Amino acid sequence: MRPEFPYHPGEIGHPGRLIGMHPMRPYRSPGARTSLALSLRNCFHKTALSLNAQQCMDERASRMCQSGTNPSEHSLMGVANIAVTLQAMASCSHPVDIKFFCMGWGLALRLAVANFSPTWFRLHGLNWRLPPCPARLGGANVRAALLRYTLRREATDSRRHASRVGAMPSLRKEPRMPNVNANGIRIEYDEFGDRASPPLLLIMGLGSQMVRWDVELCRQLVGRGFRVIRFDNRDVGLSSKFHEQCPHPGALLVSVLRGESVTPPYTLDDMAGDAAALLEEMGVPAAHVVGASMGGMIAQLLAIRYPDKVLTLTSIMSTTGNRDLPQGDPNVLALLVRPVPTEREAALERAMDIWRALAGPAFPFDEARNQALVELCYDRDSDLTGTARQMLAIMTAGSRKDQLRSVTMPALVIHGDADPLVPIAAGFDTAEAIPGARMLVIEGMGHELPVGSWPRIIDAVAELARSGSGSRPTPLFPRGDSRMARM
Repeated sequence: MRPEFPYHPGEIGHPGRLIGMHPMRPYRSPGARTSLALSLRNCFHKTALSLNAQQCMDERASRMCQSGTNPSEHSLMGVANIAVTLQAMASCSHPVDIKFFCMGWGLALRLAVANFSPTWFRLHGLNWRLPPCPARLGGANVRAALLRYTLRREATDSRRHASRVGAMPSLRKEPRMPNVNANGIRIEYDEFGDRASPPLLLIMGLGSQMVRWDVELCRQLVGRGFRVIRFDNRDVGLSSKFHEQCPHPGALLVSVLRGESVTPPYTLDDMAGDAAALLEEMGVPAAHVVGASMGGMIAQLLAIRYPDKVLTLTSIMSTTGNRDLPQGDPNVLALLVRPVPTEREAALERAMDIWRALAGPAFPFDEARNQALVELCYDRDSDLTGTARQMLAIMTAGSRKDQLRSVTMPALVIHGDADPLVPIAAGFDTAEAIPGARMLVIEGMGHELPVGSWPRIIDAVAELARSGSGSRPTPLFPRGDSRMARM
């Protein structure tokens, strides 16, 4: 059995600082720690970890994750190296001091390594995997707990380079993302990458918080040269709520379905104004804009109302609002209008049912990642009445098809051909409405952004941005042409 991580004696680090304790005084000096690590490494090649020790460690690691224990980030490479040697643990006849050291430090170092970003390990040429979990502990639940904690850790790490304008007290003692007062409301946002890079604004869809733009997806976009900005739309997440203006949106939705005229608390135009005001407050003159679902509608209106703010437009799994287009799957629509339970676990299960229904057949549904995301979203904002108010804004908005003909910036439309909520006909309608728009169809993708689709989406967005800096792109789906580009 070989170590999972490469060994670098010169990068042993200072584990005492990492955990904040010294279980063995003889190993405080760097030289002693190096000697101990080398001894442990030699032991590793002779010893297999006992099952009982493994189960005990996994069980304790799970409890630490769920209770919010958060080891510091000091000298992670050293932690990875030492964690490898600790796999030898005290299951065989090695000196007592080595056995004692392993017993005292094994859990903490293993947990520290398990909870850092997979990106960090890949960048350093290391292998990433979550620790195995015995069946008797409920492996899926333990892995979900570790992954949920990792997502929260990544969200915390991503804020280091973001400005902290008017930061509010943290949620669950986690560092809060910055927020600004813009367009008469408070907008919570987050950003990644070099501020000198071309800005890329991400707008999420109905009832979805900005954390649905996965941290790893944002980092990959940063790797393509963007400064990535994501934010909570009004009425979701940590941005301003509109309870007082519309405490009972359900009654208004019923009136709309009956064909009655209603006045929503805000419109999609107002939400486009939020995005424009956010860029203004951040000192960003213009950005490449990417919107998904309702976020695509907002992005379209941003390009229509504020063309000077939009360098390129990407509309993902969205629509023009044309009422003549086919409607979504009734079974999926029924899930969306189901009452939201007041109990946490029931609300989380409802959310998981929706995301399973939205998934496409070509990309396996990632239960652990989605479970972690819905829990993170619920813990950030458990009040879902804002989703109904956003739905009012969608249902009372007219068609944008004629207005989209005035859009002059380079545009890209991305749609899955297995979308159960917004059929692909809506994507074709959008591409046909925008002069010179590119149309990109991802086979087997539903109404979500699965990890397997990221490389193709990122490539398309980056290519559009490059074309936007020069001449107009050659459309992949010219107006009036029935052909489509498949990925």
